[in-house]
Amino acid sequence: MKTLENRFGRTDAIAVAELDKLRSLPRLTDAPRDICVFSSRINNVVATLGAIGKQQYLYNPELTKTTIEKLSPTVRYRWYDYAATQDESDPDIVKMARFLNREAELCGPYAQPEGLSRSQKTYNVESGQSERREEDDRNVQRCPACNKEGHNTTSCPEFKTAGVSTRWDICKKNRLCFRCLRLRKKTHHCRSGPCEKDGCKFWHHPMLHHEAVEKKNSEVVSSTWTGKSKHAFLKIVPIKVIGPRKVIPTYALLDDGSTKGALHIEAIGDTKVDTSTSRRLSLLICGSGARHRIEARTMRNLRLSPQSINDGDLKDCRHLEDLPVTTRYKEARPQVLIGQDNWPLLLAEDKRIGSRHQPVASKTPLGWVLHGACTRTLGQRVNFLNEADDTNRINQQLQHFFSLEALAVQPKRPANDPEEKAMKILEKKTSRMEDGRFQTGLLWKSEDIQLPENRQYALRRLEATEKKIEKDPELKTKVVEQMAELVKKGYAEPAPAEKTPHRTWYLPCFPVLNPMKPGKVRMVHDAAATTKGVSLNDALLTGPEPTPVTTGSPHADATASGSGVSRHS
Repeated sequence: MKTLENRFGRTDAIAVAELDKLRSLPRLTDAPRDICVFSSRINNVVATLGAIGKQQYLYNPELTKTTIEKLSPTVRYRWYDYAATQDESDPDIVKMARFLNREAELCGPYAQPEGLSRSQKTYNVESGQSERREEDDRNVQRCPACNKEGHNTTSCPEFKTAGVSTRWDICKKNRLCFRCLRLRKKTHHCRSGPCEKDGCKFWHHPMLHHEAVEKKNSEVVSSTWTGKSKHAFLKIVPIKVIGPRKVIPTYALLDDGSTKGALHIEAIGDTKVDTSTSRRLSLLICGSGARHRIEARTMRNLRLSPQSINDGDLKDCRHLEDLPVTTRYKEARPQVLIGQDNWPLLLAEDKRIGSRHQPVASKTPLGWVLHGACTRTLGQRVNFLNEADDTNRINQQLQHFFSLEALAVQPKRPANDPEEKAMKILEKKTSRMEDGRFQTGLLWKSEDIQLPENRQYALRRLEATEKKIEKDPELKTKVVEQMAELVKKGYAEPAPAEKTPHRTWYLPCFPVLNPMKPGKVRMVHDAAATTKGVSLNDALLTGPEPTPVTTGSPHADATASGSGVSRHS
């Protein structure tokens, strides 16, 4: 017994252990249950120190300070009041224990009963045979695909016969590794490489590889179109420009719509002529017959389009078979323009006319010239159109789908639509006055709505407004003019001396100055002013919206102003 007492019954060691328990206590909260638990532990420490005869430890000031710091602010202030009324000869920790006992008695009925803590666990003791059986069951691995024993996922018959998409779903559902198809655990570390099936470089198992789907070619439809060329020939005739030193062969355009003649500087054979500026010249030309003198103005760049006429263009034109070869040429670019100032050269002495879509031959003083429409089949040009894409069909289906979705879709309105109710009130109470103007009733939310008495409130607002404008004579004058203008135009009328028998609401008004428009005063009628929590706006409907809704409104505030325009008749 002496040995046991020396090892486990040393009072100093027990006292130190109790003080350590006191220091390790958590901070106190205002919860009733926590106060009861804290009180029990403090009293246990005090009782233990008194039982072993170590009362001197109760006078430790550090112990008292540590305990007070663990109290919540509310309990701490109550402790200060309690300690001031106690005998100073008692240790502070003893007074603390008595104080906490009192607090625990007060809040004990409201404390929740203590149940099993979360740290407590229930253990079932079974025989060794059962433990071994459970251990064997844990070691047995089941296939995630079929939930059967004896094989893994890669050798599962059901997993092999399933489609690739189904295999992916099984792996995701059972949290399998996509590379080795094993269960992913905290210690799982897969070292499998990429797929490499069909050259695949993605990191997944070959059994999860999607086979490349061959794209089916759409039906190829060939469309052959034989084009026809339809154009018109201009009056271009081969001529010769006769100069003092040489004769230059070129082509001339007989233009009935041109008022003046012109020629390119390259068509001038005489190099002594100054071509730096445009000048009017007189020169000799000849076609297939006699010579002719024309007047033309030189131009540095006469941009006339070339023209070609070959035997293919005159095919099936029997009326042009005996024309001279000079009527056919290739890439003939006219260098001389003959207009109405040389009209004798434009007159036709003879004509060869075929069908409507065949060229016409006219004999002019410069020779035969072909002109007019020409239509021929372009046998050498064939366009192939291959339709090999389903995009157009898909676009058509989407357009058809959206058109059906938007067909007869009307916004669903509630049965008691405020806009519909407001429209009925306007249709019922709107009438034309004798002077041609219209008047209508207010859009009350309810016919029997009751408004509180707000006369005193409106009078106080009026007195405040009068005091404000009395300080500014100019503002007062403009306010009086504004009110007189409202009465003059019929927008307002003087209030009767006697009280109205029906619903009455006094609408406060006040002047508003716009800093962007100095000198202009606008009277604002405050329909948002409240009396006993009720305003005029609360009793009225917002009204229908017959016009399209715009992005902004000039009257979006809580108050209503006089008018957005000067006057509307």
